[in-house]
Amino acid sequence: MVADGHARRLAAELHAAKGEQADLRSQLAELRHALTTALRERAAAVARADELALQRDRARRRLEAARAAAGREGGGTTSRGVAGAAAAAVLAALATIVLAGGGGDDGPAEVEPARAATPRRAARDQPLAGVPGDLLRQYRLAARRHGLDWAMLAAVGELESAHGRSLLPGVRAGTTSGGGARGPAQFVDATWERFAVDAGGDGRLDPYDPADAVHAMAAFLRASGAPRDWDAALRAYNPSTPGFANRVRARAADLRARAAAARRR
Repeated sequence: MVADGHARRLAAELHAAKGEQADLRSQLAELRHALTTALRERAAAVARADELALQRDRARRRLEAARAAAGREGGGTTSRGVAGAAAAAVLAALATIVLAGGGGDDGPAEVEPARAATPRRAARDQPLAGVPGDLLRQYRLAARRHGLDWAMLAAVGELESAHGRSLLPGVRAGTTSGGGARGPAQFVDATWERFAVDAGGDGRLDPYDPADAVHAMAAFLRASGAPRDWDAALRAYNPSTPGFANRVRARAADLRARAAAARRR
């Protein structure tokens, strides 16, 4: 009788444990579903933010070009039509910026092209430790878009092609000997086809265009594990160079230190 009672208690406890296990499995399934939904929503939001950032960048470029044209024509007396067209272009660019969703992560200074450059923007855009100002802007924009460290992107750009200024084959034209890599970010064709971005806004996917190359670089690194696992991402980006990840980290640390020193001045 005692043994029977003990067996019944064990059976009851086992049944209860199985019930709890079933409940836990059900809760786990719900959590997985919620996580999947959240990840999908986040991916959609990131894609939308990417598109808005590209629209703002393109609009800013058009606005700067229009202002330059207006400045060239403003002192002359030959044509009001040209000045009028330039003004219309300025208004169109401003409208595009507003419709694209306003300022970026850096606040209003990011979309204030109609005013003189602020000290903050001037410090951000000026060449830094050998990084050209236009490339520095692209590194920062691409980093914000993909949730990465701009200094890591800049370090990759420096080590791959000296920010597109290297005279080696494949940087400005053609391909590298043997590897077939192209452009300042040194993409091979298969990888470029997957991650190409028209960041320049000219309707072309050009691996030699610095803006397109930098944003494709950021997209590749993000898809390869950055920022969670920079080592894995950098190994995927350049598996043929020993110590590439360590060299990138060292250069990025130097760039961050120089940027911090520039902000303090």
